[in-house]
This record gives sequence, C-alpha cells and structure tokens, in this order.
Amino acid sequence: MALVSGVPVVHPSSYFDAGSTLKAIREEKCTDVAGVPAMITSLTSHPDFGKTDTTCLKYVVVGGTTVTTEELRSFHDVLGAQKTCVSYGMTEL
Repeated sequence: MALVSGVPVVHPSSYFDAGSTLKAIREEKCTDVAGVPAMITSLTSHPDFGKTDTTCLKYVVVGGTTVTTEELRSFHDVLGAQKTCVSYGMTEL
C-alpha cells in the first residue's frame, strides 16, 4: 500500500541486516517496520539498538509465523511504537 499511495519506502540493504535497519530508523525517521519475530528480536538485541531512537515508529507489523501475545507485548514495550500488530498471510492460517 505504501508504494501505491506514494509514501516513501526505505530499503536499507538487499537482505535483512539489523544494523542497516537500525541506521535507517535513526537517519530516515522511519514510521513503520515489518518483519518476522526473529527480525524484530534481532533489532532489539543488536548492539546499536541502545543508540537508536525508536520513538518515530508508529507501527510495528509482525507476521510470517505464529506470534505469541508475550512476543507482541515485548516488541511493543521495547520499541515504543504506537501500535504493534500481527499480520497474517496465506501461510499463517
């Protein structure tokens, strides 16, 4: 939807890299982040996480696998996003 509506999209690298993603959040003031739980955990446990202001995040969308209530709550609390939600696709039904 972001591309269709003209919202800027940041691709920090050609593959997931927690350091590049955190740098993009810091420098570009990203408002939305999406990923599987392992990606979000990788962000929050990365050495650069402590120097990354995540208050710009409005939405964290987690999916791609089963997400527990505890994981969702933890991501919300640690990242400080306004809203954290689970998005399901065909593989998670």
